[in-house]
Amino acid sequence: MSFQYYYVTKPSPNGHYFVGLENYGKVLQDEYFFNSVKVTLIYIVVTVAGRYIIGFITALLLNTKFLGRGLARALIIIPWAVPEVVACLVWILMYDKDYGIINFLLNNAGILSHNIAYLQDVSVALPAAMVVNIWKGFPYVAIMLLAGMQSVSTDLYEAADIDGATTFQKIRYITIPAIRSVSTTVFLLLIIWTIKDYAIAYVLTKGGPSRATELLTIYIQQTGFKYFDFGKASAAGMLMLLVALAFTFFYFKVLNKEEEDMKKRTGRKVITVILVVIVCMFALFPFVWMISTSFKTAGEVYSKTPSFIPKAATMQGYKEMLTTHSTTFNFMQWLGNSVIVSLLTTAFSMIIATLGGYGISRFRFRGRGFLSYFILTTQVLPGSLLIIPLYVIMGNLQLLDTKIGLVAAYCTFSIPFCTWMMKGFFDTIPISLEEAARVDGAGRFNFCNGNPAVDSTGFGSNGYLFLHQWMERVFICQHIYEEL
Repeated sequence: MSFQYYYVTKPSPNGHYFVGLENYGKVLQDEYFFNSVKVTLIYIVVTVAGRYIIGFITALLLNTKFLGRGLARALIIIPWAVPEVVACLVWILMYDKDYGIINFLLNNAGILSHNIAYLQDVSVALPAAMVVNIWKGFPYVAIMLLAGMQSVSTDLYEAADIDGATTFQKIRYITIPAIRSVSTTVFLLLIIWTIKDYAIAYVLTKGGPSRATELLTIYIQQTGFKYFDFGKASAAGMLMLLVALAFTFFYFKVLNKEEEDMKKRTGRKVITVILVVIVCMFALFPFVWMISTSFKTAGEVYSKTPSFIPKAATMQGYKEMLTTHSTTFNFMQWLGNSVIVSLLTTAFSMIIATLGGYGISRFRFRGRGFLSYFILTTQVLPGSLLIIPLYVIMGNLQLLDTKIGLVAAYCTFSIPFCTWMMKGFFDTIPISLEEAARVDGAGRFNFCNGNPAVDSTGFGSNGYLFLHQWMERVFICQHIYEEL
């Protein structure tokens, strides 16, 4: 499509004829394209660094022993589990210039002297969007790094204590090197996901004001579905893809190289608990505000003196949500459709991904390295790039506005990701362990089915997949799934 004339609103009598590099020339001559490149680079650097640093500190805190650690670990994951659209709507309300809780708190604390329109001010909109991205993503980093930290032997820390190592020395010389492989994977995923990010910036500002938050993904989507120039949009997507593929190739090489106590003083425990409380407050503040707002009347929601506790709590919002059944609002039908689509996508993806991941991990065949790289590079493909060809394909197959079409679209992304994840976990299982199981009469299927590591990995992947499909918005909006 990037080499074709594909202007939907200005069809040519010659159809979608070949135009060579004309679409690429149009993109490279568009000043808005380079603006979106600049915005995307800033967005990637700041949000990836922010999520990793906060996630790393959170993982260190959650890896220490203190009362309520289990509860803190459960609460931390909430921002990541909340659908992006829901999270953005809460932050829009919190960012509101006249009624937002953020302006109210900062003014009362003496930090601000006047209210700020965070999402309408050109100088503030991008940082505001990045804060939401960091808040939404740091729990994932924390949980992944925490899993890596828990695999580090406590003997190393005990030996370091005997040698008189400080806390920072233990982190520098034991923790960081031990989780280097996990950190590399997390960094790779963060950058890839940020390159593809679309929903947060679009829901918050739709790329505005004055294109201040227009990421490359939004630029591609707007070019394709606002101006209906599918050719130019595809060309911009291909340019974005080439850069992303080069980056992925570099990190793929890094990944390949990665393959070839503790009694604390009471004061330290208090500091740890205080820091954990601060992190939990940062993670839960929007969620608590969302719950509080759900019990308020419309007048109280838009009050210029917001309060956490509703002055006149009401269940009217929940009642209307559960009882309203119309052509424009039917929560129970939407809930049922979301559950069906998410479950079907998760089931199909995990069955195929488990078999594929095992095959790539255990069997040696020509093209195995290329296949692994190809699977990884599929994760670089931005959703805004693929919605155009998928829209055309689904339209030709008459699968638009159907659950089957949506499941098929989701599987194109979830199967490669899960295959890559399952391959990584199969790689960590010693072949000698599998060979011993097979000597005892266990087949390949029985080994996978009865292996606790595989079961836990599968459970985690299932949970991630279900949440990912549950929170997805881009394909639903662009494919105009009216009943979903």
